Amino acid sequence: MRHIRTIAVVLALTLPVSTLAQSGESFTPQQGIQAALAYFARNPARQSQLLPADANLQNMAFERSIDASLGDQGSRTIYLNTPRNILVDFGRSLLWKTDRANILRLYTTLYRKLPKRFRTDLLTPRQVTAKPLPKLRGALLNISKRILSDLRPIMRTMQTAIPGLMAVNPIASCFDEVGRVFDGIGAEDSERCEVSEYSPLGLFLNTSFPLKDNLTCIRDQGSRGTCVAHGIVAAIESIEDVRSNIPENLGEQFVYYFGETRGDASLDLYEMQNYGMATDRALDKFVRLRPGIFYESGWAYNRSLLMEPIARNNATGLFEHARSCEYEYYGAACSDFTWQTAGTPELFAVPNAAPAPAQSGTPVHQIATNSYLAAGSGLTDYSLGNMIVLLSSDIPVIVSMAITDSFSRSSGGYIRIQPNDPVRGGHTMEFIGFIPNGALPAGVGRASREGFFIAKNSWGTSSGDCGFYYIDYAYVREHMYYANMITID
Repeated sequence: MRHIRTIAVVLALTLPVSTLAQSGESFTPQQGIQAALAYFARNPARQSQLLPADANLQNMAFERSIDASLGDQGSRTIYLNTPRNILVDFGRSLLWKTDRANILRLYTTLYRKLPKRFRTDLLTPRQVTAKPLPKLRGALLNISKRILSDLRPIMRTMQTAIPGLMAVNPIASCFDEVGRVFDGIGAEDSERCEVSEYSPLGLFLNTSFPLKDNLTCIRDQGSRGTCVAHGIVAAIESIEDVRSNIPENLGEQFVYYFGETRGDASLDLYEMQNYGMATDRALDKFVRLRPGIFYESGWAYNRSLLMEPIARNNATGLFEHARSCEYEYYGAACSDFTWQTAGTPELFAVPNAAPAPAQSGTPVHQIATNSYLAAGSGLTDYSLGNMIVLLSSDIPVIVSMAITDSFSRSSGGYIRIQPNDPVRGGHTMEFIGFIPNGALPAGVGRASREGFFIAKNSWGTSSGDCGFYYIDYAYVREHMYYANMITID
């Protein structure tokens, strides 16, 4: 495998705010960071719920991805998102009230999915379309308040969860996923548990929820900090399975490559060479620039199981993760950069560098829209209620949140709110369902608030409950940065 070690020209790319605004960018990373820092200055107690205690918010120039050894992963290191990316995501959610297009998309979707008897006195999407921004914002708050105040009867009406022991695995055979490829032990492969392997008290085995029949197999991001790409891909696969009943295996490698080189590039060069991405920022780039999403067979993901922590290469002056391409990975030409292609010719002058392999393939999907659900500023409960309506309507949600020590003590995949639970770093997962306390299996303790969200994670089937986690509503409320709803072409 080829390792590119010489780069002639390296430039940090920074686009001015005016350029970004004209091109459809909702908020710049810098605006997000500033909004988050101002929020923490007003709400210092919230900082410890969302950021690691040792995060240096005064100097983020060389913040690294946070490596954490989580309990149910044995000695393997999990890379969590950087404080800077956390601030970008959380800060952008605080700026929601100035984004008219986002508010209108979210309002329209919630209105159409909400059972008819709960729409009384609410404005229709047609009525709010021409409203000035303050009234449009008020309409979204009104529907969110309605959902939250009637949440339990809404869940009963929408049949959020139905108790019942699973007899047949609803996840199709991993070998049947369109686009699947296996390129050596070091490459990522799809996995699913047999019915007998799920936790006997787990929600996956004992309850039914709308998206349960529209899930693809579990993936394992390995040693790389690529949770954002995995969360995005998992959501796209679920959306496609809902509309076509065809399980697909899409390429996390290309999604990460694009998000890193097009999203984080406008932060600075170091951030682009460091694992982790701002979720909403990456999704904005996919919507604005419209690249295709490719099958896994177009560019196989490399788990980089022997990868070393980021360090400066003295020969090039660049930051790399040594040994990224070792451990029997037989896929495309690889490098020790986070994006792993042999070069990024559109950004750097790389002699004889080949383009990213997936760019020569045939795109399968494009991300058409990205809508975000805010956190902070007293809006989190409203967003969680909105998420429950979406999940009950076969719409997956991509959630960015803080990971605490509770993930090291997971019992059967259950994550509960705990006092004095230190934050390790940021992580992104696909949320696929919600189980209210009244529908929990016998023998499972109630959540401290409302019920449990079900998350499909990207740490392999040996983590959680065969790759799934059941997260207390109160935990998500305290630790969520952001949530995204996407549509695809």
